[in-house]
Amino acid sequence: SLSSFITELNNTYVRLLSEPGYRPPLLRCTYRDQILSEMAASMNEASCQYWKEELEDYNRFNLVNNGKKHAFVYEYFDLGMDLREKLEAFAARQSTSLKHLCLAAYLYSMKMLMYGNDLVVGLVANNRPLVPDGEELLGCYLNTIPFRAKVEKDMTWKGLIDYVEMKMRELKKHEQVPFFEILRIINDQSGYENPIYDVSFNYIDFRVFND
Repeated sequence: SLSSFITELNNTYVRLLSEPGYRPPLLRCTYRDQILSEMAASMNEASCQYWKEELEDYNRFNLVNNGKKHAFVYEYFDLGMDLREKLEAFAARQSTSLKHLCLAAYLYSMKMLMYGNDLVVGLVANNRPLVPDGEELLGCYLNTIPFRAKVEKDMTWKGLIDYVEMKMRELKKHEQVPFFEILRIINDQSGYENPIYDVSFNYIDFRVFND
């Protein structure tokens, strides 16, 4: 939403320079639509059943404690546009997206840090209201939901990519259920602590800057 706000502010400023009387049109949606959307998703029987089955007997993926004091570390790696374009072309040949391709690689990396093959990570999803002008409604509409994957030992990269694509398509139908409602659905009683995952995947694409 920050990138959307900056883009809208810049475009409005430029428009006002040439048209001082310009007034941005009113949006066809409000925050009420967002609230109703989450309420409807939380009461959807199919979504409730999906989360019950998806997280049944899940195993929490705990990172190994190295004994060091907790510290926030930020690392930035510029892989360049050439690699991005190659990955996008590869993703297109596999009938998937760059986001899903990166998620598959992320899951494989996490799999290397555990003994089993059943892992649950957090996945940052966009739960903007699916109504006209919903994309332009400013605010934070992020919902970090559990993503469960079973990466089998003999799974090929093609198999993993297809598996992630299939899981993401199914998840799309149920990703608007708020995380705290998911905890209620699976009858979790842990209080404020996140009982399901310790690591998460967040794919960010600032495409709105190109508008």
